[in-house]
Amino acid sequence: MINHQSTDKPAWILLIAATVLVFLVSGSTPVSAGGWFKAAGGVSGMAMGDINDGDFRFYDQTVNGYNFPDLDSGFSLSFHLGYDMSPELSLGFSWDNQYASVKGTDVDITADLNLRANLFMTHLYWTPLRTGRWALGGAAGLGLIFPVGDVEITGENNVNWGQGEITGSSGLALEAMGLVEFAVGGSTSIELTVGWRSAEIDDFKVENRPALKEDGTPIALDYTGYIVKAGVKFMFGGDG
Repeated sequence: MINHQSTDKPAWILLIAATVLVFLVSGSTPVSAGGWFKAAGGVSGMAMGDINDGDFRFYDQTVNGYNFPDLDSGFSLSFHLGYDMSPELSLGFSWDNQYASVKGTDVDITADLNLRANLFMTHLYWTPLRTGRWALGGAAGLGLIFPVGDVEITGENNVNWGQGEITGSSGLALEAMGLVEFAVGGSTSIELTVGWRSAEIDDFKVENRPALKEDGTPIALDYTGYIVKAGVKFMFGGDG
């Protein structure tokens, strides 16, 4: 079971305020096409400077500190639920599971670091250009990111030293992207999104022990970088 540290209250307040603002705006906008569901997957860039440049240390098995290969990208899978407030404006909520992993060795002890993260986002979509089956627009997102990974420590001859759960506080996540949508049926379309994400977790723990750099300062997990995704979108509950 994952137990997070106390959540950053300003981040929660900002997320709630933005969601309320979007609903207030939608109240004066005529409803058009109804709801939709989207599943998407792709590649996300990362700026893991603390992992790539530092001497990562685990428990008492670490002697010199792990020097990991550069971690700069990972696979991302997301599910979205949204509602069209007009032909041009939509509101969506999403869960994104970000994958990231890297393996390093300190003397004869190997650490397999799984740095998955969950993002819970609110998105506002604007699609002003529509012609035939094609639509072109953009989206902006605001939400929170949580670490949900683990680390597995093994020694010589694959001796298992244990597996520790990664926990930590939440971080604020922001997204901006452009999108292209192509309708393949009356209620189904394919969507491509390309954009940028800013998302960082300032500190995290392995089995409730802080993950620290060689100088004793907390290690940050930085998921900031590009986003490229393709998805399938299904419309439902429209007015015909």
